[in-house]
Amino acid sequence: MPRLARAAEVTITTLSDPHAGLEAVVRAAAAAARVTYPDGTVCVVSRLSEEPGVVFTRWRQGVAIEPLVKEAVRSGDVALIRDAMLTRQFARSLGSRRLVLASDLDEAAVESLDIGHAASAEDIARLSATAESLIVLHEADRMLPQLA
Repeated sequence: MPRLARAAEVTITTLSDPHAGLEAVVRAAAAAARVTYPDGTVCVVSRLSEEPGVVFTRWRQGVAIEPLVKEAVRSGDVALIRDAMLTRQFARSLGSRRLVLASDLDEAAVESLDIGHAASAEDIARLSATAESLIVLHEADRMLPQLA
């Protein structure tokens, strides 16, 4: 559990397994959000290739989270309920922070979810260079950083 002196405007994270799925991306984003300003940016670097589920997608496209979760639970569909719980966790941890995703998903798919798309290391370097403060968390999906 790393202890950091202060939060940052931008936090860039990697995953313990770059090819891990959305759950690892959500865990990494949640870890990063703990040490990123509420109006800051979280960037998750991954090789994610699976598109998120219908609950996550509908939420990112503007549908309120709670009715989506209730609808998923009422359905009794285990996959839908899992998607809803993951989406709720993501929504709570990310808050008002902006998300940028470097992944194997194409730009249109990422941006349709109201998520910034980083296509290259140069994009991430530009994001870093413009930040007033920066934190980099390696294998963030396995950590729980704390502010001192």
